Amino acid sequence: MSLPYYMGVYNLDLIPSKVPYIFPTQLSTKIILDSNLYKVSLVWAGNPRHENNQYRPLAFEQLAPLLSIKTVEFYSLQVGNKTENGIPQPYRKSRKLLT
Repeated sequence: MSLPYYMGVYNLDLIPSKVPYIFPTQLSTKIILDSNLYKVSLVWAGNPRHENNQYRPLAFEQLAPLLSIKTVEFYSLQVGNKTENGIPQPYRKSRKLLT
């Protein structure tokens, strides 16, 4: 977050804005408050029409070893046709992949 520094903005009051412009839902607030674990969101594939798509997608299996980290809760932000592609059955139909 060094962009404000390099632009000479040393005080957030100097940035004109109407905030907050995004409000959390009850579900997202509950997710944040449920535990003291780190929360990490995962996305393993993007738009297949993206010009560099051949370099971007992962198979879910490539991320699976991360799910064993006990101090982290993982959440899926994946949308589109890869949402359930390659996800082991216990984690399907859930934004929360592992706790």
